[in-house]
Amino acid sequence: MKITQEVREYAANQRIETVDAEVAQGLADQAERFKQEGSQLYKKV
Repeated sequence: MKITQEVREYAANQRIETVDAEVAQGLADQAERFKQEGSQLYKKV
């Protein structure tokens, strides 16, 4: 995918060698936040 390639190129330019590990950590953080906020897809505003 184009966006994935752009992220990898950006990371290479920023000397981030472990893009996959960074993404996995970000996803884990978001999953934890989702659980803490009640695991609901839709919220009343």
